[in-house]
Amino acid sequence: KFTVKSDFAGVVTGPKNKVHSFGTAPVFVEFDTSLSFDADGSVVASTLDVGVAGAPVSTATKSNFTYTTSGSFTVRVTVVDNRGGNQTGNLTFRVNGAPKANFSIVGAASGRAPFVVTLDASASYDDNGVVSYVWD
Repeated sequence: KFTVKSDFAGVVTGPKNKVHSFGTAPVFVEFDTSLSFDADGSVVASTLDVGVAGAPVSTATKSNFTYTTSGSFTVRVTVVDNRGGNQTGNLTFRVNGAPKANFSIVGAASGRAPFVVTLDASASYDDNGVVSYVWD
């Protein structure tokens, strides 16, 4: 029996059934699989899949990856012991996209001073919902 452990620098791991959110793309993540162990032998190899199609699979104990797009990603670490047994651990997290600010003028766009302009930003959006609007 052996255990897979992953350390995401600056990122809290577990619980396994929760999707964690980690900032707005691009997000730089460091991976460290050196905490993996085999209780009755030794870990002889590990692979790390960062969960992005086309990204290389790493066999290094420590590696990093920059997530350049928003979305949910499942990182998969597989370790192999000295008897050929293997075990895989997963962690899913979300990288947020940048908020999008959209606004329009409601009503007349010009007139005599003093003139009141009404702006509508309800078409603005964010992956986690818009919290506030600030006008300058």
